[in-house]
Amino acid sequence: MAMLPDTQNGCASSDGEEKRSSKRLRSGESVIRGMKNQSGRNEPVIGTNQSDTIDQLARAFSILASTSNYWRAPIPMPPKFNMGDNYRHWEDQVRRYLKHFAHDQHGDLILDLLIGEAYDRVNDAHILQRPVAEETFREIRNRLDPPGLTIKHQRVFY
Repeated sequence: MAMLPDTQNGCASSDGEEKRSSKRLRSGESVIRGMKNQSGRNEPVIGTNQSDTIDQLARAFSILASTSNYWRAPIPMPPKFNMGDNYRHWEDQVRRYLKHFAHDQHGDLILDLLIGEAYDRVNDAHILQRPVAEETFREIRNRLDPPGLTIKHQRVFY
């Protein structure tokens, strides 16, 4: 059903039928109903009567409320990992970070959080070409923080 503004009366008409309200509308309501606003211009018609208008507005607000337009605090990005950094802390931070993203993005995000030799080792091993799972983190740990490396560093520093 096409809605046409009636320029003489300032009311919306539906297929030639004039819809008039018996009570006088306030200026704020005239904008909602599609009547002329204070500057004399016709506003778009939302509904043919007040109950239709309220129903349409309620549906519009429910659609807006269901979408994720809410402000969210930015997710802090974990520090980039390089060989010699604390792998256990980095892994914990990355796991929390990945929860905020789609599963198919996890591999790329992990690669973005590696630099230098750490990036080269993981990328060359093709670990992140498969979906990220618990086994993926074990493989990354074996590449970046092998058990022998810890013993070697203990001997060097102590």
